[in-house]
Amino acid sequence: MQFSPEVIEAAKARYAELKAAGQAEGAFEARRDATPAPGAIPQASVLAADTIPGGWYWHGIVRAGEMLSVDNTSGNEGVPLLLWNAHDPSERLNPADTVKVQWTAAIGRGRVLLSDMGRAMASVVGGPEGMIDCLSGVSTPHSNALKYGDGTLPAASVHFLRAGAKHGLGKRDVGPAITLFAPVRVGPDGALGWDGETRLSARIDLRAEMDLIAALSNTPHPLSPSASFAPQPVTVTVWRADPPGIDDLCRTATPEAARAFDNTAAMRTGGAR
Repeated sequence: MQFSPEVIEAAKARYAELKAAGQAEGAFEARRDATPAPGAIPQASVLAADTIPGGWYWHGIVRAGEMLSVDNTSGNEGVPLLLWNAHDPSERLNPADTVKVQWTAAIGRGRVLLSDMGRAMASVVGGPEGMIDCLSGVSTPHSNALKYGDGTLPAASVHFLRAGAKHGLGKRDVGPAITLFAPVRVGPDGALGWDGETRLSARIDLRAEMDLIAALSNTPHPLSPSASFAPQPVTVTVWRADPPGIDDLCRTATPEAARAFDNTAAMRTGGAR
């Protein structure tokens, strides 16, 4: 099919319009700053709490509406994350669409983690700004051999294979992952680098927007500045949170995010995307 020059120019103009709206400074930041992050986790709301030792992993089911909180009190240089739709694991986290659809690689509070089906999987309702890396991938035995001189050290890619296997998933089910507590920045030359000035000791709160299989790996990011492999324990908590309001920041921040939530709602009701 060939498109006329007029149709092509109209599509380009519409794309530029959407890009300008998605990347406009001020509006999103003002709403985000006016929206309080979750405070202390109420003990009565805790469903499960675990400590992930350095070099180990965690996996579990997080139901829609529940919160998955990762507390990085030791300032570990990255905690990789992978998500699957618990009812159809062929649907999984899509880091590329998470960035593309929201017109930003600065994924933090107020943003949404999207699936490869264009649905909202989880909302980032608490945590430092721009601390979720969707661009660089996660550690592998090969990257550990290059960085630490030891390819037998624990690697996130291996952890995700093992976590997936616990839920009946295989190698083809383990796609690209993201990393929490990873202040990766894109330089003027397009190179990826680590922002060493960022404080890593913090908590990130993710609200499940569908029933999820979640896996976390307590292994450093491949671009982390430390020359030694020494991750410290992190805490993961699954807890009941108050339901979001109609003006919820994550659900209304951009038209693209709103459509992702519409897609998730249609899945629940059996409607078409």
